[in-house]
Amino acid sequence: MTKNRGKVDSPSAKYPRLLSLLSLIEAALSSAQGRPAAVTRSADYRMGVARMTFGDGSGSILLQNFLLADGQLCMRINLRRTGAAQAGEEAIYPQVATCDWEEAAARIARAWCVLAPAETGRAETISA
Repeated sequence: MTKNRGKVDSPSAKYPRLLSLLSLIEAALSSAQGRPAAVTRSADYRMGVARMTFGDGSGSILLQNFLLADGQLCMRINLRRTGAAQAGEEAIYPQVATCDWEEAAARIARAWCVLAPAETGRAETISA
């Protein structure tokens, strides 16, 4: 029997927390903006991606999990806000026992809020 040496084989083990993190991001945005936003979520665990699209047409948040060359998990977050001059990007390098997922979700929510639609030129504020 060979040892796996820290690498994981099943898609669900490689790509944890996709929908859980989207739920945490949604909660952080909802509490920060004071209004719940209608969202649609989808995930493809085999591909390691999940998307949250806002029902009001304000944009979407895409999560993409992948393994780095050294076997470490990386989660890339792409923030696409309608009307924003550019997309935002965040990254999480979770260590299973030490990752603070709520703090990561709050950081992503803050990044979303500073993406100002180009026509208003104002970013939303969010408390830390």
